[in-house]
Amino acid sequence: MKKTDRRKWLWLLPLLIFALAFKGPKDVTIYMNGEIISTDQPPVIKNSRTFVPVRVIAENLGAKVYYLKDEKAVSVEKGDKLIYIPIGKKEMRISTTEMAGPVPLDEPAFIKNNRTMLPLRAIAEMFDMDVAWDEAAREVRIASADHYLKPYVNAENAAAEVIDRLMKMGLLDEGYYATDTRPVTVDEKNLKEEGFRVTLRKDNPVDKNLTDHIRHFFINKTGTAILEYDPVADGYKEVLGVN
Repeated sequence: MKKTDRRKWLWLLPLLIFALAFKGPKDVTIYMNGEIISTDQPPVIKNSRTFVPVRVIAENLGAKVYYLKDEKAVSVEKGDKLIYIPIGKKEMRISTTEMAGPVPLDEPAFIKNNRTMLPLRAIAEMFDMDVAWDEAAREVRIASADHYLKPYVNAENAAAEVIDRLMKMGLLDEGYYATDTRPVTVDEKNLKEEGFRVTLRKDNPVDKNLTDHIRHFFINKTGTAILEYDPVADGYKEVLGVN
């Protein structure tokens, strides 16, 4: 090897060592009762706190989640417990049949890649779950008697669930009612889930025999995703993606 080539490699070697040494940390892995929780937006470590997408809360803590766009807040409901989390504020409000009031947060919720990131430990502990952080393995382990959110949406309640969820979030006007509900499987944007297609109709205010608007929605069996059919694109678009 020529002396100039040897010098060039000797000059590059420290840079290679530096690049390997400062390689970015691997994504945080979350375990719920020993099972890995998958998500399209990895958890984020911020100021020594772990933040997770809201869908992790919905599907793995057995809760319903509402994103309140006008209020810039998230509402998490499970049983008689309601947790209200304003985006960007260091507090959340908890309400049950026995108590109600504010709870301080070390770090506020925030938006990342169009996903609402919630402080995992604060939310998990509100639902009486144990959370442990393994720094070396970059793993969060959650222990609870509750497992994944069980399917509760069926042919009888799918329409009411769609209307109720969208009305609460201000995404559906009054006057819509269901005309058809049928089981379907949706395979859209990496989402392949079983659920129900719900057709909603809104009558013309002048002549009830005329249709003012018809909309088609899909809701999965766990109630964590609601999509609306777009006839122009001939596909579904996300209306409520609890992510």
